[in-house]
Amino acid sequence: MFVRWYVGPTTVPRTSGCNISQPAPTKGRMHAFAEPDLDTVEGGELWCPSCGEVFTPDLETCPDDGTPLAPWLDPVVGSVLDGRFRVERPLAEGATGIVYQAMQLAVERPVAIKVIRAHCVHDPSIAKRFLREVRVLTAFRHPNVVDVYDYGQLPDGRPYMVMELVRGETLDHLLARSHRMGIVDACQIALRLCDVLAAAHGHGIVHRDLKPANIMFDVAHGTVKVLDFGLAKSFVADRDSHPARDDDAVTSVGVLVGTPLYMPPEVIANSASEPRSDLYSLGCVLYELLAGESPFSGTEVADVLARQLDEAPPPLPDSVPAELCELVHTLLAKSPDLRPESAREVRDRLESFLAADEIEPTQPRPTIAPIEVSEDAVTPDASAPAAGRDVWILVGLLVLGVALFCVVAFL
Repeated sequence: MFVRWYVGPTTVPRTSGCNISQPAPTKGRMHAFAEPDLDTVEGGELWCPSCGEVFTPDLETCPDDGTPLAPWLDPVVGSVLDGRFRVERPLAEGATGIVYQAMQLAVERPVAIKVIRAHCVHDPSIAKRFLREVRVLTAFRHPNVVDVYDYGQLPDGRPYMVMELVRGETLDHLLARSHRMGIVDACQIALRLCDVLAAAHGHGIVHRDLKPANIMFDVAHGTVKVLDFGLAKSFVADRDSHPARDDDAVTSVGVLVGTPLYMPPEVIANSASEPRSDLYSLGCVLYELLAGESPFSGTEVADVLARQLDEAPPPLPDSVPAELCELVHTLLAKSPDLRPESAREVRDRLESFLAADEIEPTQPRPTIAPIEVSEDAVTPDASAPAAGRDVWILVGLLVLGVALFCVVAFL
């Protein structure tokens, strides 16, 4: 099954009636594609000719200004980029970008293409992150990291990135369906994540946004892919230039960049990211895989951040062995100095745990029902030779008796 970032349903899933802030024309002016054929519109999205925002097809008028909505056509869908990539349909949408499924025409290879939204193209920080992701993914190759094949610019100047079309499902979707994962699967996924982090840290790169939504898992083949290095950064540069502050972790208005549920305390406290910051996020992910929920959830972002800073994680389920619980809680230590030294150390401890007998009782095993034998059942074949021997003994005794009788009678 193809899902999420790379391949999904025909229509992009989104909340009913939710304004999705699509690229749009200038307010008060009709766009060149204001009156497209509805049959060619992907999913039947509607847009407001007045304000230019795009909405789901269950609305009739713009909730902002009451203008009747009209069919909307994404100008990227159906286009051929640089004469090489035919864009087929959108797969996923975020606040700053859209990912499309496309076909690389020369080799007929399905690919994914990530494009910055039109209204974000002039934001220097967004453009910087996009270009940083391109640089990181083209320079850093790993079997468990999504590949980047190419990059370029749309006719309107927006940059795009051509990536591997990954098979599988993101862990957040998987957890939403199955609540939590088995211990072995969770540990195997964590092993692959350790491989990625060890390689990235070896190149002087911290990911800074490791979370279930950025991890693809193919259940059928057991493969793991880490996505989205948009927040990745060189921790070597941080150490040399700004050892006490991660300038890119906080915006000028004090808004944290990252995902609060998986954010290390030192990043919240506005310190520089380091490799052990990624290990904290790994601990949050592994905890969620084993428990089915985040260790530091809350109804408000401020609540989550406060818990990340001050609270210990709740105990894991009783089914999780003590050795694995200890590793997870060590990863979630508030101080980086109390966490494992490296991703390789975490990997070694996971491998040691998987190789131990302690894990066996926690895994479900098929049971074989006992065979019930009725009283009139046929006796097993093994008893047949014994019964045969008894018959021959009786026959022999009978013959011997007859012979003795004849001898006595003759005398």
